[in-house]
Amino acid sequence: MGKSDFGTVYIDTNTIDTVKKNNVYYLIVSVEERYTDETFLQQLRQSEETKDAVSALDLYMFTNDGRYYCIPQRFLVDKDGKVCSNLGSDMQMKPIDEKIISDIYVKALKVLEDRQRFQSMMGK
Repeated sequence: MGKSDFGTVYIDTNTIDTVKKNNVYYLIVSVEERYTDETFLQQLRQSEETKDAVSALDLYMFTNDGRYYCIPQRFLVDKDGKVCSNLGSDMQMKPIDEKIISDIYVKALKVLEDRQRFQSMMGK
C-alpha cells in the first residue's frame, strides 16, 4: 500500500467497515506496518515481550469527512502473527497530518465504495 518512516504499510481490505457512534459514522480499517528499519527494530526489541516483534497491527477509525482519526487498538506482532504486546488505544481524535495516514483513509474509502457499488449491482 505504501511506505512509512519505519517500514511498509498494508491494509486488510476485509476489515474495512463503517461504525456508528453517538449518531456519527466512522470508517474503520485494520492496518499492518511491517518494520524494515533495522535501527528501529533493534530499539523495539529491547524488552523480553517484544524481542520477536516484526510489525504493528493497528485499527484506525476515521471521521466521515476524512479529516481526523484515532487508533482504538494497537498491537505488536511477531513473524508468526502472534501478539507480543498490546499497546492499548488512543481514542483522542487527531488531524490527519501524514501522507501515509491520508493514503490509508483514501484507499479504505475507495474499497468500501467499490464494495457497496458491487453489492447494489448484485441486488438489482
